[in-house]
Amino acid sequence: MSDDQEIIFEGPDGPISVTVDAWAEGTGLAQAALGPIEDQKLYSGTLWHYTNVTNAKLILESGRMWATDCDYLNDPSETRGLALMTSAVAQKRMLADPNPVNSTLNSICDLATIQLWTTYVISFSTRANDLSQWRYYGDDGAGYALGFDASKMGGTVAVDGLPGDQSALLVRCEYPFREDLEAVANQLLDAAAGTLAPGIIPATQLMANLILGYGFAIGGPKYKPPGFEGESEVRLVALMQPRQIGVLDKRHFPGRRVRARRGMFVPYVEADLADSLTQIVGGPKLFNDDKERALYGLQSLVDGAGVPDMQVSLDPQPYRGA
Repeated sequence: MSDDQEIIFEGPDGPISVTVDAWAEGTGLAQAALGPIEDQKLYSGTLWHYTNVTNAKLILESGRMWATDCDYLNDPSETRGLALMTSAVAQKRMLADPNPVNSTLNSICDLATIQLWTTYVISFSTRANDLSQWRYYGDDGAGYALGFDASKMGGTVAVDGLPGDQSALLVRCEYPFREDLEAVANQLLDAAAGTLAPGIIPATQLMANLILGYGFAIGGPKYKPPGFEGESEVRLVALMQPRQIGVLDKRHFPGRRVRARRGMFVPYVEADLADSLTQIVGGPKLFNDDKERALYGLQSLVDGAGVPDMQVSLDPQPYRGA
């Protein structure tokens, strides 16, 4: 796509077009306001994904994992904290000083929640053999933890639906208190206000919308409530965005699939993590109930999957489940 071509997406009052250069400028300003998204320190050590026996088998045999649409997480509100805070701060600014820029930003905050990007995530933890992870995500100690070499994940993970020149991002979650999240919201609003300062015209309004929309898309998965800090979560984040001329519809793009969960169809895309998967650990309940058979079965699975170099073990903690 040449730089003078346009991306067309569906706005609240019909199709809106934006040049590729403008699109890149808006997303760049948002990322500058948020600071570094990827943490280079993550690209060492092991990241753990706790899951049940069925999913562990699927992942081990295929080398692929499901990245879930953020709107369908167990608690979808957890990725909307930045957008909600930014909207509240914009309203506060407008009430304190109802000048044209603040009034426009307050209106744009509502429009920016229209998703120009669809965000997909896979969750990991930096904590190995963590009892809380076993309880909540590892089938109460009867599941498995898959270990991934983080050095093989940065900037190299292919995701269905992402163009070949793009990769998923590895993002360390942060757990800011309200005043800290408010500071991030102010940084985003300042970046958007800077584009409106020369004059409030459709082009500058669109740029402000792009800044806030991208900020919400990438910042949403990064910031979680402080109560989740013990999970020490790292997320693999894939942002699906329009790359070709045409009307953007977040529901349709190559690679999107759906699965059934709790009576609902959940959109997801698959990520190829075969090269980074190096370990699998059985939960402490398996160790304490029948470690010999559990370990033999696990080794048989690894051998049958054609990955004989995979490290296998069981967590020996004295826990038998609730």
